Amino acid sequence: SARQLERLVLEWFGQSPWIVFALTRLESASREILRSDRSIELIAVEHGYSGRSALTRQFMRFVGVPPREYRARPLTAPMSRNDTLMSESAP
Repeated sequence: SARQLERLVLEWFGQSPWIVFALTRLESASREILRSDRSIELIAVEHGYSGRSALTRQFMRFVGVPPREYRARPLTAPMSRNDTLMSESAP
């Protein structure tokens, strides 16, 4: 059931399914931002965001800087499964 899946995700990751999904998508986009010189808009759309502004909101919420600044001055190495934002709490 959906509730059972929600409980398992919460148990495994310590976050709600929505947060796990949002962070997984953000990790993928952040890797692409660091690896590529393609536009933030294109990367955003290819990773399921409605556009650059939606990706920027998620970056500000979870990373603390906009994608353009992250690309220009990466704060950390690309996020990995062992070093993810999932360990941080998000409201």
